[in-house]
Formats: sequence, C-alpha cells, structure tokens
Amino acid sequence: MQAGESQDIDAVAESLIGMTVEDAQAAAEEAGFAFRVTSTDGEGAAVTMDYRTDRINAEVEDDEVVRVSLG
Repeated sequence: MQAGESQDIDAVAESLIGMTVEDAQAAAEEAGFAFRVTSTDGEGAAVTMDYRTDRINAEVEDDEVVRVSLG
C-alpha cells in the first residue's frame, strides 16, 4: 500500500478548508498526499499542468485555504 491509500483524498481535501496554509500542508502530508498552493489572494501561482492522483491543490485568501481541487 502506498502512502495515502488508507485515507480518502476527497475527505482529506475537504477537511483542509478553513485551515492556515501551514496547517493544511502538514495535514495533507501527514495523510500521505502532496499539497500545493495554486493561488494566493486571487493571484495565480506558476504550477505545472501534470495531473497527480495524490495531490491536493489549494486556493488561499488571507493565509486560509478557501477552495481545494485534486490533481
């Protein structure tokens, strides 16, 4: 079993909403998933377009995760 397989990525991703970036990243990585911020305060980040089934993408406003997506 690979890291993260015992956890449901959808449930983990949803649980990150409302957390600070630091706490969300720690929680995602502890659950075995990759984590990245794709935008901060409406400003898009330079990110790769590759799709990863183990990655949680976060949109952040005022250091708080407000939206998540997978891949």
